Amino acid sequence: MQNHGPEIVRFCAQSLSSSNVKVVYHTAIYLFNFILCWTADSKKALLPSLQHAMKALDEVLNDRDLLEDQDDTLVCLLICECRLLYCNKELCTWVEEEFKLFFV
Repeated sequence: MQNHGPEIVRFCAQSLSSSNVKVVYHTAIYLFNFILCWTADSKKALLPSLQHAMKALDEVLNDRDLLEDQDDTLVCLLICECRLLYCNKELCTWVEEEFKLFFV
């Protein structure tokens, strides 16, 4: 599974753009668990895919129509973002630069 890590993360990022809230919910759970169980010492091999996933998560979080009255999905998306950033200095640095306007 380690060899297919980037492809799995990209598939999840693409699935997050679904208009079906259940697909988004289960994708966030799957991505959270996948990163939680990642056994390699470093996530550098996943960095481009994780960047793509962070952009996809941000787009979903900004879709108010999709998330209206969907508290469970919102929580899943937020904990997924937290898990992606946890102990991942490279991704945290990228997020800081990429989303700089939002932090000002």
